[in-house]
Amino acid sequence: MSKDKEKQILAFLKGLETKDKECQALIAYLEKDLKPIKVRSAKNKGLRLQHDVCEQISQASGIPYVRGSDDSLIQSRPGGQHGTDIILTGEAHDVFPYSIECKRTETLSLLPAVEQAKANVKDDDDWLVVYDNSKLKEPLVFMEFSAFLKQYFRRRYADK
Repeated sequence: MSKDKEKQILAFLKGLETKDKECQALIAYLEKDLKPIKVRSAKNKGLRLQHDVCEQISQASGIPYVRGSDDSLIQSRPGGQHGTDIILTGEAHDVFPYSIECKRTETLSLLPAVEQAKANVKDDDDWLVVYDNSKLKEPLVFMEFSAFLKQYFRRRYADK
């Protein structure tokens, strides 16, 4: 259902002036859902995703991530700065050579996210977009299919 349709339903329900608890609960839900998110809240959600990604890379690689440390090989770029959202240096970059763009939003505009990720690629890295929203159980990754195949077959033949 579109936001415009939800707004129409909300306006109709408010006009009923009902005492029905279920109707009042629906009105409260729609009011909360239709209330735009504040810019600072949106940025904080994005930064939390970046920190989560850093922590997961750390756990998978065994390379420590120290939140807020300038000495860490895995870092989350502060909001509003140009470049990839996750900064990987030294051994962290060697084991995970990706330029990472994080997006935490309810409606993803995939093509602009991909263009941003491509624009921030460094060295010979592959780019990837990590996307999360409130309805997903865990974040998703978008990357070029050729980069996925390269990684898949590198791992598959390394195990043999």
